[in-house]
Amino acid sequence: MVTGLDQRCQKILKAIVLSYIKTAYPVGSRSLTKAFDFGLSPASIRNIMADLEEMGYLNHPLSSAETVPTEKGYRFYVDGLLDEIERESITEDLGIDQYRLHRTEDIKELLQETSRLL
Repeated sequence: MVTGLDQRCQKILKAIVLSYIKTAYPVGSRSLTKAFDFGLSPASIRNIMADLEEMGYLNHPLSSAETVPTEKGYRFYVDGLLDEIERESITEDLGIDQYRLHRTEDIKELLQETSRLL
C-alpha cells in the first residue's frame, strides 16, 4: 500500500482508528501512549497526530484535543486489512502448493522404493 506515510505514522494511525472503533470516543496522545507501546512520548505522538491531521487522515471534533479518523483515515485502515488478508491468502496458497510438491516427492520415493523391493 503506497500512502506516503512513514512506518511511525502508519502505526499511530492504525492505533487511532482501532481505538476509535473499539471505544467510539475521540483518541488522545496520552491514551495512545498508555494503550500501545510505541516507545514515543505523548508530545511526539501529538506531533505525528498533527501531521496526520494536516494530511487529512484525522479531524478534531468540536474543540476537543482528541482526534477522530476521517474517511481517508478509515480508508487507510481498511486497505491495510485487505492487504493483510491478501498476503495471508497468498501465503496459504503457497503453503498448499509446497505441501503438494512435498507429497509428490514422497510418492515418487515410495514408488521407487516399492519397485526396488519387487
